[in-house]
Parts: sequence; structure tokens; C-alpha cells
Amino acid sequence: MRAFSLIAIAGTFLFASTIHAEEGGASKRSFKMELRKRETQSPNVPSRIKSILSKYGVVDESLMKESVAEVDLESIYVDVEYVGTIGVGSPQVKFDMVLDTGSADIWVPAFPCFTCGNHPLFMSISSSSYTPLFRRWSLSYFDGSYVGGVVGKDTLHIGELSHSNQTVGLALLESPSFAKNNYMDGIFGLSFPSLSLTKQSNSIIMDMYNKKEIDEPVVGMYLGRTRDGGKGEATFGGVNPEHFSGELEYIDVTRKRYWQVDFGGVEIDGTLHTSSFANQAMIDTGTTLAILPTTLVQAIHDAIPGGSYVNNMGWFFPCKTTSNATVAFQLGGKKFAVPISELIRDRYLPENPSQCLTGLGASDSGLVILGATFLRNFYSAYDFKNAKVGLAPSKQ
Repeated sequence: MRAFSLIAIAGTFLFASTIHAEEGGASKRSFKMELRKRETQSPNVPSRIKSILSKYGVVDESLMKESVAEVDLESIYVDVEYVGTIGVGSPQVKFDMVLDTGSADIWVPAFPCFTCGNHPLFMSISSSSYTPLFRRWSLSYFDGSYVGGVVGKDTLHIGELSHSNQTVGLALLESPSFAKNNYMDGIFGLSFPSLSLTKQSNSIIMDMYNKKEIDEPVVGMYLGRTRDGGKGEATFGGVNPEHFSGELEYIDVTRKRYWQVDFGGVEIDGTLHTSSFANQAMIDTGTTLAILPTTLVQAIHDAIPGGSYVNNMGWFFPCKTTSNATVAFQLGGKKFAVPISELIRDRYLPENPSQCLTGLGASDSGLVILGATFLRNFYSAYDFKNAKVGLAPSKQ
């Protein structure tokens, strides 16, 4: 099987390729590139939830009042982004991109963007492989963030693979929320093309597959925990069994826009908790929190001793909880269990370092969004051809 991988780790770049022998004498080749895991400052919990929901075009009015009073505590409000360095054009310009299964477009800041902060800028006139498409695109969220510009086609360089004629959004205007984020330059969307604002006819994964650049139209994702060094990996063209235990359990996508699956509630130590507010869940590698209906978040927090809620800040619990409870998320009729201790993040109050935030957000907007708080516990595989998500317990 031919595939290539992107590996996330805090550190320098390393390029490597490996060839493995398969049965019958065939060979299998993978390309790996080290990336960086970035932690970015973010506003208070209600504001973060509002921002995440706005990505899906949803407004939760109950969050509006709380989110106005933002608390600027850098040591607490930290979001984790898994970024990979992608080259665009000929010669290539390199950008740190968030690999995001919650969006479909690939975009980078471009000249002459005067609102793009200190990000590198792509100059289409300098790329011999660039083709203009003579149309504009824009993306705006209900939280006020936006980006927009023109659309073209060019070659993308991912590891040792060069993929030609890829539709790319060139951002000529960015809101401050994007411009001030010094840890990511753009977005590498990995959702379905029906969601595309740059009017892609196919996902980049299906294009790679149709051009026989990869053997399978599948992306495998491993998001490493901080205690394991923050390593992560994205494999284009298959999965990496070294990063999961057992077999992948596949779930059908219910609507081919986001990676959307049926949600049946959460089971806490054998007791099922459901909500009439939400029966669909989005699997989103571009989001840190896991957002659930309020009653479910409360049920999970009730199972963790020693917790307290601080207005505009969130729920705090002992960083090293004594609870042995597990939370099983019911997705596509299957259960995916997470130790409750894994839902507590490693950020704490400066005046009380024994208290840590949970990675859960409460909203009765009708959506369940499962970001890195959930996904760090599982290896996830995104099958574009069969519209299925696979999950298996992750390992370092």
C-alpha cells in the first residue's frame, strides 16, 4: 500500500522515507514529515464554545452574555492545534496548516494581504505552476472572524509528494483572530467537497486517489497527548497500525458534509445519559473541546469528585483525580470508552496548580462536536470513498 504520513512533534523538521516488504514480494512506501503541535492562547470557555459553534453556523443565545466578559489568563485558556508544514507553488512557499476535518477548503495568506499579520504570503505571480480561476471566496463565522480572497490552482507539496492542480483559497483579507494566531498560517480542510466555499469538485484525498498518488482514499489521524510528548501523525493513503490497539471500528457518516455520525448519548459507569437536544456528532480534528448538551456535561462532571465551577472560566477538578469512572460515547450504535481522567486537561489555575480545567463545553445548540479532548484517546480514520469514520484506542 502506498501512503505518506505527517508526524506532529515539537521540534525540528526531519524528512524520511521507508520501504516495507509485503507478502508476495510487493513493497509499501510511506513518506513522513515532522510537524509541530502548537498551543495557542484563547478566550474564556463560553467564548470558546461560541467560536466553535459558529464554525458550524450555529448560535447559542445562552452563551452570549457570559462570553462578553472575557478573562485573559494565558496559563489556563490554551487551545491545542496540530499543524503540518505544507508547501504551495513552484518554487514552494511553506505554511503551517491546521489539519481540520471540520472544514473542506485549503487556504493560505497571499500577497497583497495587509491584514494577515506576520504570516508568510504566497505570491501567485512568482509560481510557475499557478493557474488563476477568476473567482472570489470568503468564509465568515458568527463570532466575527472571517477570511476571504481569490481562488486558484497550484501544486501542493506534502512531505515528498507533489500534488498538482489543487484548488486553493488565497486569503487577501483576514480578521484579527486569524492574523494574530502566530502558530498557524492557514487551514488544510479534510471534510467533504459539498462544504467547500472555494467550489472544489472533489476532496484533495479523492484527487490523490484518482491520480494513483495514494492507494486508499483514507486519512489516518493520531493526536498525541501532552504527557507523551505531544507527538501526532496524519497518514494520507491509509492508516498506521503502530498508533492503535485492536481493530478500527467503523461508523457510517449520516450526511456527507462534515464527518457527522449518529450520537446516542454517553454512558457513565453503566448508566446511559441521553439528551433530546442532540442526536448527531461531528468528528473535528480542528477543535480542542468536546461540546455536549448541558445535562450530559453535568452528568460527567458529577462523576468527578472535588469539582467547582467558576463563572466565565469553566469547571475545575483535581488534576490527578481519584475517579476510576469511564465515559462511553455512543456513536453510530457503538460504544467508545474514555477514562474520565482523560477528560481533564493539563492547564490549571496559577493560584492553585492542583486544579485543572476539563476539556468539555456545554451547549444546547443541537450539536455535539468531538474535538481533540475526545480524539486524543483514539486513532481516527476518515474513509472518503465509503463515507465512514474508524476509531480504535490510540497508543504512542
